[in-house]
Amino acid sequence: MPVLYGSRPPAEDSVWNRIRDDGFDVKVFDRNIRDKEKGVDMEMGMDIAELLHGVTPPRLIAIAAGDADYVPAVERAKRNGWPVEVWFWSNAAGDLKKAATRFVPLDQHLDFLRLGGGVIW
Repeated sequence: MPVLYGSRPPAEDSVWNRIRDDGFDVKVFDRNIRDKEKGVDMEMGMDIAELLHGVTPPRLIAIAAGDADYVPAVERAKRNGWPVEVWFWSNAAGDLKKAATRFVPLDQHLDFLRLGGGVIW
Protein backbone atom coordinates (compact mmCIF):
# COMPACT_ATOMS: atom_id res chain seq x y z
CA MET A 1 0.00 0.00 0.00
CA PRO A 2 1.43 3.41 -0.86
CA VAL A 3 1.99 5.75 2.08
CA LEU A 4 1.89 9.54 2.26
CA TYR A 5 3.75 11.22 5.11
CA GLY A 6 3.35 14.86 6.05
CA SER A 7 2.23 17.55 8.42
CA ARG A 8 -1.37 17.75 9.53
CA PRO A 9 -3.42 19.52 6.88
CA PRO A 10 -6.38 21.78 7.65
CA ALA A 11 -9.51 19.89 8.70
CA GLU A 12 -11.32 20.75 5.47
CA ASP A 13 -8.39 19.72 3.28
CA SER A 14 -9.68 17.98 0.16
CA VAL A 15 -6.25 16.99 -1.25
CA TRP A 16 -5.33 14.56 1.52
CA ASN A 17 -8.86 13.15 1.56
CA ARG A 18 -8.58 12.48 -2.18
CA ILE A 19 -5.24 10.77 -1.62
CA ARG A 20 -6.85 8.54 1.03
CA ASP A 21 -9.68 7.78 -1.40
CA ASP A 22 -7.05 6.74 -3.97
CA GLY A 23 -5.86 4.02 -1.57
CA PHE A 24 -2.94 5.66 0.22
CA ASP A 25 -2.21 5.14 3.90
CA VAL A 26 -1.83 8.73 5.14
CA LYS A 27 0.41 9.34 8.17
CA VAL A 28 0.14 12.85 9.56
CA PHE A 29 2.25 14.62 12.14
CA ASP A 30 1.67 17.76 14.14
CA ARG A 31 4.06 20.65 13.64
CA ASN A 32 6.09 21.85 16.61
CA ILE A 33 5.72 25.16 18.40
CA ARG A 34 7.91 26.82 15.73
CA ASP A 35 5.60 25.45 13.00
CA LYS A 36 8.30 23.05 11.81
CA GLU A 37 7.53 19.60 10.47
CA LYS A 38 8.69 16.99 12.97
CA GLY A 39 8.74 13.21 12.78
CA VAL A 40 8.01 12.75 9.09
CA ASP A 41 11.54 11.84 7.94
CA MET A 42 12.13 9.42 10.82
CA GLU A 43 8.78 7.67 10.34
CA MET A 44 9.44 7.18 6.63
CA GLY A 45 12.96 5.91 7.34
CA MET A 46 11.69 3.45 9.95
CA ASP A 47 8.97 2.22 7.61
CA ILE A 48 11.57 1.63 4.89
CA ALA A 49 13.74 -0.30 7.37
CA GLU A 50 10.78 -2.49 8.37
CA LEU A 51 9.90 -3.06 4.73
CA LEU A 52 13.43 -4.22 3.92
CA HIS A 53 13.24 -6.96 6.52
CA GLY A 54 9.60 -7.93 6.21
CA VAL A 55 8.93 -8.32 2.49
CA THR A 56 10.53 -10.75 0.08
CA PRO A 57 11.43 -10.74 -2.70
CA PRO A 58 12.60 -7.14 -2.97
CA ARG A 59 10.23 -4.78 -4.75
CA LEU A 60 10.46 -1.16 -5.80
CA ILE A 61 10.54 1.67 -3.26
CA ALA A 62 9.49 5.04 -4.65
CA ILE A 63 9.80 8.13 -2.50
CA ALA A 64 8.74 11.69 -3.20
CA ALA A 65 11.31 13.61 -1.21
CA GLY A 66 14.29 15.78 -1.95
CA ASP A 67 16.10 15.91 1.37
CA ALA A 68 19.57 14.39 1.68
CA ASP A 69 18.47 12.92 5.04
CA TYR A 70 16.99 10.06 3.01
CA VAL A 71 20.33 9.01 1.49
CA PRO A 72 21.11 6.41 4.22
CA ALA A 73 17.69 4.77 3.80
CA VAL A 74 18.08 4.72 0.01
CA GLU A 75 21.56 3.24 0.21
CA ARG A 76 20.49 0.60 2.73
CA ALA A 77 17.55 -0.39 0.57
CA LYS A 78 19.80 -0.75 -2.47
CA ARG A 79 22.31 -2.87 -0.48
CA ASN A 80 19.40 -5.17 0.30
CA GLY A 81 18.49 -5.54 -3.37
CA TRP A 82 15.65 -3.01 -3.49
CA PRO A 83 15.59 -0.52 -6.37
CA VAL A 84 14.71 2.99 -5.16
CA GLU A 85 13.14 5.71 -7.28
CA VAL A 86 13.19 9.28 -6.03
CA TRP A 87 10.50 11.57 -7.42
CA PHE A 88 11.02 15.24 -6.66
CA TRP A 89 11.68 18.65 -8.17
CA SER A 90 14.99 19.03 -9.99
CA ASN A 91 16.41 20.96 -7.01
CA ALA A 92 16.53 17.77 -4.91
CA ALA A 93 19.78 17.17 -3.03
CA GLY A 94 22.51 15.99 -5.39
CA ASP A 95 23.54 13.18 -3.03
CA LEU A 96 19.99 11.85 -3.01
CA LYS A 97 19.77 11.95 -6.80
CA LYS A 98 23.04 10.00 -7.03
CA ALA A 99 21.97 7.47 -4.41
CA ALA A 100 18.69 6.66 -6.15
CA THR A 101 18.41 3.87 -8.67
CA ARG A 102 16.35 6.30 -10.72
CA PHE A 103 15.60 9.99 -10.24
CA VAL A 104 12.38 11.38 -11.75
CA PRO A 105 12.16 15.18 -11.84
CA LEU A 106 8.59 16.34 -11.21
CA ASP A 107 9.16 19.71 -12.87
CA GLN A 108 7.96 18.35 -16.19
CA HIS A 109 4.66 17.31 -14.57
CA LEU A 110 3.88 20.63 -12.86
CA ASP A 111 0.93 21.55 -15.08
CA PHE A 112 -0.55 18.08 -14.67
CA LEU A 113 -0.19 18.24 -10.88
CA ARG A 114 -1.50 21.79 -10.70
CA LEU A 115 -4.67 20.73 -12.50
CA GLY A 116 -5.29 17.92 -10.04
CA GLY A 117 -4.47 15.22 -12.52
CA GLY A 118 -3.97 12.63 -9.82
CA VAL A 119 -1.18 10.15 -9.31
CA ILE A 120 1.51 9.78 -11.98
CA TRP A 121 2.35 6.11 -12.54
